[in-house]
Amino acid sequence: MNYHVNLFGGSEQQLAKLVTEYCRLVTQPELSSQDAQSITEIVSYSRYDQELNYWLCQADQLIDYQLSTGAIPDYDLVVSSLSIKNLAYNLTRVPSHQVTFETFKELVTQTKLKHRFLEQYISFNEQHFSRKAIFQTTALTIYMIGWRPGQGTTAHHHGQSLDAIFVYEGEMTHRFPNQDESVEPDKMPSRPGELFGENQLVCIDRKQCHLMANNSSKNLVTLHFRFGTPPDNINWVTNISECKPAAIWSNSNEEMEEICRLMIA
Repeated sequence: MNYHVNLFGGSEQQLAKLVTEYCRLVTQPELSSQDAQSITEIVSYSRYDQELNYWLCQADQLIDYQLSTGAIPDYDLVVSSLSIKNLAYNLTRVPSHQVTFETFKELVTQTKLKHRFLEQYISFNEQHFSRKAIFQTTALTIYMIGWRPGQGTTAHHHGQSLDAIFVYEGEMTHRFPNQDESVEPDKMPSRPGELFGENQLVCIDRKQCHLMANNSSKNLVTLHFRFGTPPDNINWVTNISECKPAAIWSNSNEEMEEICRLMIA
């Protein structure tokens, strides 16, 4: 039986607190006697809490993989990996067409990735915006985009995919064009868009046309969550299929066909 629950759901605050504290403790280079006692107490709780036990096992698997590659276990990577795993699982518990826009937005909002973890995925290109992959399965792609001043997109939509864009750094100009608006394919429309600052989120529904740009004088960095068909192959820093995983885990959910891999920066 799978005891997986939404780790970062509103009703699971104590569970999330125990799991993140466990990750902090077991990734420390040295443990004090108090730290060791705290780990023992959390593990003892898990004997009577199947959900807690599930998530501690997931954390241990991620740490074991890091050790097997010769890496030093990293708290930010482990906690961010668990957050991504939680999102990927909960998005694939039902057929993709049954995931509503509201459910997608709620799950993405709950997905908190550590800043030190995300910083390694920031890149820029002087000619065009620059994508760097963080995570990808057939159902979910997570990536960062770096935008120099003046870089942007033309109006487009993502078909049957749902999208969320989180402003990590800088100021993003974004808008949804009117249906009757004439948009030249190689130009940004002149009508101004809505401004989104750091830590703000915008979500794009299926077949919803949108466009975005960095109209500021400073760099812009955005974090993207694409649920559905992965983005096209343009402007990637590296070929996703050639990326070495920084973390790896299997998933018992039959809807998720492949092993989940977190890309190394």
